[in-house]
Amino acid sequence: MLKRTIVGLTLSAAILIGGSSFSLPNANAEVNEAKQPFDQITAFQSEVIPIIEEALIRQFPAESRISDTETVSVVSEDFSKQATYYYDNDNINDLKVVFLIAQENTPQMKAIRAELEGKLGDKVLFKQASQNPYEMRQFSKKVADCVSMFEIDSYSVGYDEKNEEVVAKGDFTDEQVRQLRDKFGSDALRIEVQELRHILTLEAGAPPPFQ
Repeated sequence: MLKRTIVGLTLSAAILIGGSSFSLPNANAEVNEAKQPFDQITAFQSEVIPIIEEALIRQFPAESRISDTETVSVVSEDFSKQATYYYDNDNINDLKVVFLIAQENTPQMKAIRAELEGKLGDKVLFKQASQNPYEMRQFSKKVADCVSMFEIDSYSVGYDEKNEEVVAKGDFTDEQVRQLRDKFGSDALRIEVQELRHILTLEAGAPPPFQ
């Protein structure tokens, strides 16, 4: 049986439309209308991403080897144990990058917050995470491993930073839903029964650069 899978550790995309799925517009007028917020989001992220990456690499430096003789600077995975971030596009006239902080009093996070608030002002927001982002990503992997054992054509599993929960989507049977509930509970797992074959899934927040 050919199985198509869509498995993500975060519900994120490079350019975010602010929802989990959308239909491509048919008419030119609709295309032009949809393109305007897309352009605003693109411009916003193009502005803030270099500033964010520079601040994160300064506090969580690491190197990634891209050839035998060349390495590039990247963000250490240690960042994910203290925080994560996503882009909030709900208000197209007030776009923000939101940091969910698990350990707000570390020297690194204090420095990152001071630098980004100084450079980005009200374009950045820092919030205390109610669920540890690193642990939620590990939880997402466990759910994905479980779902991969199901006889199912397509599915997605990912960490939704904005809502601080893991989301599993797929054409699950009632028995498969029961198994997921029995194994993982419902406090941090949202299950959506739907056919993904003809859905373009957009992720709801941006992952740290090391992912």
